[in-house]
Amino acid sequence: MIEKILVVIFILALCLFSSLTDDHWAEPTNAHDELSKTEQEKDAVEAKMHVVLEKNDQLQSQIEDMTPLRNELKAQVDKLSKLNKQVDELTQLRLDLQKKNNDLTQSLDTAAAEAETAKHTIEKLTQSRDTAIAEVRAAKREIDELKDKLEFKTKEIRDLQEQLKQVRGDVEALQNALKP
Repeated sequence: MIEKILVVIFILALCLFSSLTDDHWAEPTNAHDELSKTEQEKDAVEAKMHVVLEKNDQLQSQIEDMTPLRNELKAQVDKLSKLNKQVDELTQLRLDLQKKNNDLTQSLDTAAAEAETAKHTIEKLTQSRDTAIAEVRAAKREIDELKDKLEFKTKEIRDLQEQLKQVRGDVEALQNALKP
């Protein structure tokens, strides 16, 4: 920055000297006035340069003061990036869990439908069993009736066989009595 100011002063000095003609050399007061004016301009430029340098120092100090803040903000940005990544991972996990939940719900619905079908099948089998039990009971009653009839007929046949034996015994006795 100082170099720029010196270059400006040098250029001003060159301009001043180049603008001087032989008449100006003849008038030393004019040149002296011009030199005083140039020195005043130089002093003004140096004062401005001093202000600019102070502002530059202040800005540099602010930059140095802000460097830890910038580093802290960078660390927070890094943390936010990590949190963002975790949020993305958790979002994916949530989507995966939702899909699994949907699959389980579908499986549960399928199992419920199969259970309902099994329930209807059990009801039909229960009805068939009840019908079969009723038929078995009816058949058993019929068997019991036939058994009772068989026992009755068996008893009649035995009685008839007894009577037949008696009749044969009587016929034999008669035949023996009729035989001379």
